[in-house]
Amino acid sequence: MPVIELDIEIPDLASVEVETPDVEITPSSGETVLLVATPGPPGPPGDTGPAGDGAQVFGGALTGTQDGVNVTFTTPDDFRAASTAVYRNGLREIRGPHYTESAPNSIVFSTAPTSTDNLSVDYVIQ
Repeated sequence: MPVIELDIEIPDLASVEVETPDVEITPSSGETVLLVATPGPPGPPGDTGPAGDGAQVFGGALTGTQDGVNVTFTTPDDFRAASTAVYRNGLREIRGPHYTESAPNSIVFSTAPTSTDNLSVDYVIQ
């Protein structure tokens, strides 16, 4: 069976609405082949390789005692200034009023997390 190469530009799949086939081709066998762009779930995350300068961390752990008193927590890596996004119980905290960054790898909360708070952080490695 011959291979037919097509150069088709497919827009962002999140906004594609397909009502009719985009392309119709007829191979030498006489069969009709329809190519239709259909949105689907995103693929698995790629391998970011070894952590290093500029690597992004998503859902990283914050280390520290969650006792309603301690306000200082650390990330496993040093992060770039102003690159953090901290989440408490799935809600993003606002840098400034809710937490501050303390170089090179500390987050200081304005209100101490309790033992039941779920904490995570996104950041760019320094």
